[in-house]
Amino acid sequence: MNSVRTADGWLMSRACEYKVRWAEYFEQPYVADPPSGELPLADVQPLTAVPPIDKAMPSLDEIKKAIVRLKSGRVVGICDIPAELIKAGGKAMIRGLHAVIEAIWQSGIIPPDWTDGLATPVWKGKGNQCDCSNYWSITVLSEPNKVLAHILLMRIQDHLLMFQRNNQLDSRSRGLAYH
Repeated sequence: MNSVRTADGWLMSRACEYKVRWAEYFEQPYVADPPSGELPLADVQPLTAVPPIDKAMPSLDEIKKAIVRLKSGRVVGICDIPAELIKAGGKAMIRGLHAVIEAIWQSGIIPPDWTDGLATPVWKGKGNQCDCSNYWSITVLSEPNKVLAHILLMRIQDHLLMFQRNNQLDSRSRGLAYH
């Protein structure tokens, strides 16, 4: 990709310009005006998970299962650690990740590398390649972050499935199920 159009339709061709344009374009969906009035929360009752969601420290076994679920051969995230390295690390890697996740669990603070992603434009295969709207945004996350995310998903999956609408039930065939 050698050039990209601005929001006004002008063509940019310098690398520094189109990096700024892509950043601007990818941020657009996340910019919203605050609510204009108070939200009616008086009648809203919080949901109670039955049975309760496990809040205990993740076990070594949970971390091992989450590591197995990492997909190999993918682009690495901002931390530059490939899934293959985590998988090849064996027991030492499991213990190391367990120590990091334990610290995160106790402090409630997630490392900045785990919260940042690399947004990459992927052309949809149709339309003008200079128009940002003809691209999907793929965000590449760090692999250690995915281990934590898999653990959280495994713990809340049954609760999520209880509250799914009927038209969402086929998502289990697309990878939500962790049995």
